Amino acid sequence: MEQLKKEMESELQKQQEQQELEEQIQQELAKNTALQKYAEQLTNAGFNSSPPSFNQISQNHTEITVPYRNESAEKKIKADYINGTIQNVTLESTPEQKKEEGNILWWLLLLIIIALVIIGWYASYNKKEPLQEHIPVISKPSVDYVTEARRMVEEAEVLFTNSRDKDAYEKVSQALRFYFARKFGIKKELLNTELNTILCGKGDENTYSDVKECLDLCGMVEFAKYKANKDDFGKIVTMAKAVII
Repeated sequence: MEQLKKEMESELQKQQEQQELEEQIQQELAKNTALQKYAEQLTNAGFNSSPPSFNQISQNHTEITVPYRNESAEKKIKADYINGTIQNVTLESTPEQKKEEGNILWWLLLLIIIALVIIGWYASYNKKEPLQEHIPVISKPSVDYVTEARRMVEEAEVLFTNSRDKDAYEKVSQALRFYFARKFGIKKELLNTELNTILCGKGDENTYSDVKECLDLCGMVEFAKYKANKDDFGKIVTMAKAVII
């Protein structure tokens, strides 16, 4: 029994250290100009971000991936957190997206060649009227943050059905933090304490109370302080869907 208690305490300490590391990385990401430049570029292009993922390679090295997507494509900002600093920030497209972009470039090149041929022919027969070339503006569809947040809650329900309780609670927490960050125009991932502070200052006591209850319960399950159960999970999903509107 004593050995089991020590193992549980050790595991809880590791989880707390991991959360502290991720919070520290989040703070460094928010200050990194290269990453913020890519994030602004993708946001202006109609992409929405999802919560970052962290892959700890060693004690002093963690790989970071921040996914962005719209209705037809997905891109990722990748970086390394080495010895307390953000390094090697890059913007990557998925293989499917790279292939699609290559096809688009070929079609654009073909259209330009055809346009030049038409312009040359028209100019040779009608030199009195100069031809003005109109370049079409290609709009990119975007996914609104409400739809994205609700999708994350639905994903959490699937995780819970598949007995991945901890991941399910974490996904609900991410959905709430993502939704309110976008709603209030904040271009970074909010921590639980930050979101609670913001909502407390908004004066909507019901929303603040529901969100705080959800985040507190999710946090206890994530760090093994509370055992997940179907009734509580159904309750926080219902509250999350009620505020994500």
